[in-house]
Amino acid sequence: MAVATFLDVSVFNDKITARNLFQGLVHAAQIYVLGVTSFAELCRCGRIPQARSYFLVPLKAHAFGLDARFAEIRSNRFCGARRFRAWWRAGRYS
Repeated sequence: MAVATFLDVSVFNDKITARNLFQGLVHAAQIYVLGVTSFAELCRCGRIPQARSYFLVPLKAHAFGLDARFAEIRSNRFCGARRFRAWWRAGRYS
């Protein structure tokens, strides 16, 4: 794991790259949009064994998808908060 995010602080394991920074910001934004309690509950409930893989936990899967998009098209801006809210309303985080 290159970055761990705690509320609004990201801790990096090694050199800070644009992708690592983006990943940390995605989780900080998820926490901001969802709230600490909901974010923590979704992490707890979505973990192994339900997802059977850390990478399939909905919060992580969404972050990895956004990270892939960021790596693919850095020049285009997109609103992560809007996507978090849409996933939340659609029940995709549960």
